Amino acid sequence: MTNQPPYRFSLTDRDYLSLRDQIVDYVKNRIPDWVPGPLSPEEQGDPSDFASAFVEAMAYVGDLMSYYVDRAAQESNILTATTPGNVLSWAELFGYVPAIARSSEVQLNLSTTNPDGVLVPNKLGIRSATGVPYVFEIQFAPLGDGSIPTTTLVTPTTPITVTAWEGRTRYTGADEGLDLGTSTGEPGQTFVIPDSNIDGRLDDGVHGPALWVELLNYTDEVSDDAGQWDFTYTLLEAGPDDKVFTARMRSDGNFHLIFGDGHSGSIPPAGYTVRVHYRVTAGSAASGENNVPAGSLTVVDGSWDSATFATLTDLVITNPAPSFGGVDADTIDTVRSNTVSLTRAQRRAVTARDYEDIAMSDGDVLTAYCSAKVWSRPTVWVYPRYPYVLSNIDALLELLSRVQTTVNSMAMVGSSADVIMGIPAMLNLSIVVYTWPTIRKSVVLNAVRNAIVNDNVYEKLQFNKAITEEDVLASISRNVPFRLVRYAVPHLTPVFDTQPRDHNTAYDGDPELREPQRFLPNPGELLYIDTEHLTITVNGGINDIQES
Repeated sequence: MTNQPPYRFSLTDRDYLSLRDQIVDYVKNRIPDWVPGPLSPEEQGDPSDFASAFVEAMAYVGDLMSYYVDRAAQESNILTATTPGNVLSWAELFGYVPAIARSSEVQLNLSTTNPDGVLVPNKLGIRSATGVPYVFEIQFAPLGDGSIPTTTLVTPTTPITVTAWEGRTRYTGADEGLDLGTSTGEPGQTFVIPDSNIDGRLDDGVHGPALWVELLNYTDEVSDDAGQWDFTYTLLEAGPDDKVFTARMRSDGNFHLIFGDGHSGSIPPAGYTVRVHYRVTAGSAASGENNVPAGSLTVVDGSWDSATFATLTDLVITNPAPSFGGVDADTIDTVRSNTVSLTRAQRRAVTARDYEDIAMSDGDVLTAYCSAKVWSRPTVWVYPRYPYVLSNIDALLELLSRVQTTVNSMAMVGSSADVIMGIPAMLNLSIVVYTWPTIRKSVVLNAVRNAIVNDNVYEKLQFNKAITEEDVLASISRNVPFRLVRYAVPHLTPVFDTQPRDHNTAYDGDPELREPQRFLPNPGELLYIDTEHLTITVNGGINDIQES
């Protein structure tokens, strides 16, 4: 028997058919007369051939192993990982804490014409009469001694304004809170909350936190550990006697409560019942003028004790302003992107990009920009992810303080950053659009307006971004069909004279010599165009509108 030349396998073949063909070629190289079993009825061969079945089994195993190798490589990188558990593990490894949802807030005016008044219970639910599905719970402010009143009397001469938060508090029977189990006294205990959209709103200094734990002592042991335990974002900063816990999103979408180990956070004593107090919230879906507009919350939700609160039907309810402040919990995609931003900052701030990445690692920051005349005193401009922060001074100051603390904790020795809120800067845009004779002007007007406004929505605001007349033309070309617009002539002008332009304006009055306008933002500015400063004139077409 002559020596056979060595057969070389192709290591790039990974699928079943390619592996089967390679194994068949190898066997036929050693046994030239062998005929493999057919893959289809048209092919020749014995379908019951044992060698063919063995070859196909090997190809199947090779295909399966290739799949697991590919998945292992994919899941080993946070940029490509798809399994929620792996993405969350990467986030935990790099120190990113996924954000918890926060319920939206609204102010309610309560009044009545009933001369005897109306007794209003705490935690009363209020909803819309027009089909808005969200319920807001009234929460009374504490009295002077710190206790929260269970009821408040509203009379014709003493109407009241109260704060209400979206969502419903969880109950165990008639008791507020949800019993999760009994402590074993072991370090690092974990309890599962059977809900995903829990409200993680922190203590605002008046109404207390939305998420907290109550330890109930049903044992004979006398201890100071019973009572309220507070939520913290990380146990690493807690001491051994601190009665705190943290919450983490898990791969099943639910949240787990995690207690300390006796070094970072206290351990709940054995035998104590763990009862968690929280509400389930819709997050940002129940926030803003489009979701819960002013005047929409007018109806008491659900049932109540008709003997004690029979006059609730006489309660007049209204919300003078829309709800605000609702925030969604992190999704797997936002966990991934925020973790990447955090790791790129490498927990230290040297370059301007480092400061920007650190600021944007806060989930409530939409965009950030750093400028510095001297390395030891950089200025970090930030802009909030959610518009309600701009009109809520407490939320605004809390965001700036939190980002300031985070940035300075990672700054170089000897440097200290100033964190400042960004400044939105509007531009005037006057645009003349020429259309075809058979096209209705209203269609062209709406299409052009939507194209410009959609490219200047809140979510797309950026620092250090110039706006040019070429950008306007590109937006129209990209978003408006050619059959509607023949051509357009835009004209940008500043709302404020402080907005710089980077070309010679001496020929602006002569259309033949005029250069395209290009506006640059001042430090900390975010340029944009809104409908209030947008004028569109449509020439040609069927005149079915009054041009604006």
